[in-house]
Amino acid sequence: MPFPALKQPGYAYQTLLIEPPLFLARLHHGLRSLRHVKFVKREFVGEAAVLKLPEPVIVNCTGLGTRNIWADPKLYPVKGHLVLLRPQPRLKYLFSGRSCVPWFQYVFPRQDAVVLGGTYQRYIEDEDPSQDTCDKLLAQLESLFNGNVPTSCTDFPPLL
Repeated sequence: MPFPALKQPGYAYQTLLIEPPLFLARLHHGLRSLRHVKFVKREFVGEAAVLKLPEPVIVNCTGLGTRNIWADPKLYPVKGHLVLLRPQPRLKYLFSGRSCVPWFQYVFPRQDAVVLGGTYQRYIEDEDPSQDTCDKLLAQLESLFNGNVPTSCTDFPPLL
């Protein structure tokens, strides 16, 4: 990884970790193999069109399009960044640590990558990644791994 071994105390525990690239591919394949499950791609104008569907279960995969269907003023877009590093099979732990709102750092090893995160920006619909944000995320994780745990939010500049 681009930073040294973790130099701060923590907790060790065992947990399940779902790797989205593996899980979603298997789930999709498994559902496609069932006769009573069908995948339907439709465009909806308003929630009434969705509620008229005969299917007993509906999975919402609309992302930002949800706001065009459901008239819920509490729905808002969120933009986040992840940094994917090359896989490291010997990395056997997950790391997470809150520094300052609105971000929460984590390191998750997966078979396809080591995932570093995370950033959180409300009301941002821009899907383009920011190199500056990714660089700041790496620098802040490196600082945490070096044992620099902030005592206040002013100890680390904001990511965003």
